[in-house]
Amino acid sequence: MIKIRFYASLANHTKCTETEINGAPLTVEKLLEELSSQYPEARFDGVLVAVNGASARKTSTVEAGSLVALLPPIAGG
Repeated sequence: MIKIRFYASLANHTKCTETEINGAPLTVEKLLEELSSQYPEARFDGVLVAVNGASARKTSTVEAGSLVALLPPIAGG
């Protein structure tokens, strides 16, 4: 089981701040695909991903028991 936390607008679009997903191990890319199918209103393109507190890439592997934090891209001016 992988625990996922949504922050900022992702929490608004998914209508939750946290969920869990089975199927570990997964790559970050596959995890985002799974979440996209579960939450079609949310956009996961360009999200910042942290696995167990460390920045992760799309090719990073997420193991069972991991905590994944998803933050939408930050824009500023």
